[in-house]
Amino acid sequence: MKISSLIVSIFCFSASFSQTIIKMKRVGGVSVIPCKVNGLNLSFVFDTGASDVSISMTEAAFMLKNDYLDKADFLDVQNYLDANGNITEGISLRLREIEISGIKLYNVKASIVKNIKAPLLLGQSAISRLGIIQLDFQNNTLTILKGNDSLQNSNPSLDLNSTIKIGDLEIMGNDFPEKLKWEDAIGSCFLLGNGWRLPTIEELNILYKNKTTISNLIGNYYWSKTDNGSSENSKYLNIINGFISNAPKVQALNVRAVRSL
Repeated sequence: MKISSLIVSIFCFSASFSQTIIKMKRVGGVSVIPCKVNGLNLSFVFDTGASDVSISMTEAAFMLKNDYLDKADFLDVQNYLDANGNITEGISLRLREIEISGIKLYNVKASIVKNIKAPLLLGQSAISRLGIIQLDFQNNTLTILKGNDSLQNSNPSLDLNSTIKIGDLEIMGNDFPEKLKWEDAIGSCFLLGNGWRLPTIEELNILYKNKTTISNLIGNYYWSKTDNGSSENSKYLNIINGFISNAPKVQALNVRAVRSL
């Protein structure tokens, strides 16, 4: 009985320290959370209804001028639907790092709203990567109960200068550091910018046929973007024997990005 009680006590003690509790500020009726974006201290409105992290032209111009953003971080122009149902043109970009109370998220999709007075919003492109969270509106705290290990601690050091060119295809020189679910793999390749994407199954076959010349193939099973219209499964390639099969999109497999020359 005493041993059981001790085990429960140890478990509760460990669980309490596995949580991250963040105190937010209440400003103008909304909750504001302090963050660091590429090393710059900023405060964002914690907005679970926003799809992306959003910054205004004012912050974007400052960050670009002071080297917190690079031209390579800018992706393309997109239309965004705001909370009022209005369509606004914005610029999508990649934020290399967002730090929230010591938790670092890498390669976060964001948007620049073409409005100098637009608020900074911490949307789902960051929030969803925090894992299981709990909001206490009475105490205005955010508790991160369990981190999403597949993304939040992703190694950002993918060397985009190390590539292999085969025919009309350019292949990234390294695998992604972690295995990813299919949708995360699609998004992570896109956020690399400059045309990087998840390969088709035909392109993965090229990788297989040239695997002796390609460095750092650390995994066995690689995602393709070929899903044949299935909402649940997508094709992957076994790099050892070249076999092609289907796997549930929620399964974590290896990822290597490609782009067309």
